[in-house]
Amino acid sequence: MLTQEEIRAQIHAFDLDDYADPILKSVKNAIHIRREQVEDEAIPIGASKLGGSPDVPPDFTWYTYQDTPLTFIGQFRLSEVAPHDVDHLLPERGMLYFFYEGNSFPYEGDVSNATRVLYLPEEDVELRRIPHPTVKGKWRETGAASITCDIFSVDNN
Repeated sequence: MLTQEEIRAQIHAFDLDDYADPILKSVKNAIHIRREQVEDEAIPIGASKLGGSPDVPPDFTWYTYQDTPLTFIGQFRLSEVAPHDVDHLLPERGMLYFFYEGNSFPYEGDVSNATRVLYLPEEDVELRRIPHPTVKGKWRETGAASITCDIFSVDNN
C-alpha cells in the first residue's frame, strides 16, 4: 500500500509539486495485471488472458465494425480478479471480454460499435476457444499471455 508521503515523494521526484493536490485527489486503488507470453494452448479454457483466441459460449457471434471482425483483446474470469478488487467495483463472478477495431484508428463517423465489452454473469458455462475470423483470407494472430493480478492500493488518510 502506498502512503500519501510516498506518493508525494514521487510527485516531488518528477518536479510536479505544483500539481500535487490534484494528483493526490485522483489516485485510486487499482488491479495490477502482470502478463507472461505463452502459447494459447497452454492457457486453460476459461482462464483470464490477454490476446490469443477467446473462450466463448457456443452461441457467440463475433462482433464486427463496418463488416470487419473486431480484434479480441482479452478475457477475465472475475472470480480470479475479485480478490484483488479492494473497492468491490467488479462483479465477483462471471466472464468479461474486450474487443476493439484497431485497423482504422482514428475513427470517423459513428464509432459506437468499434469497441465491445461482453459480460457473462456465469462462469460455469460451456466455453469453446474459437479462432479469429479471417479477413480477405488472412488474419494476423495476436500472441497470447497468461495473466496474474495483484493489488495496487493507496492509503488515502
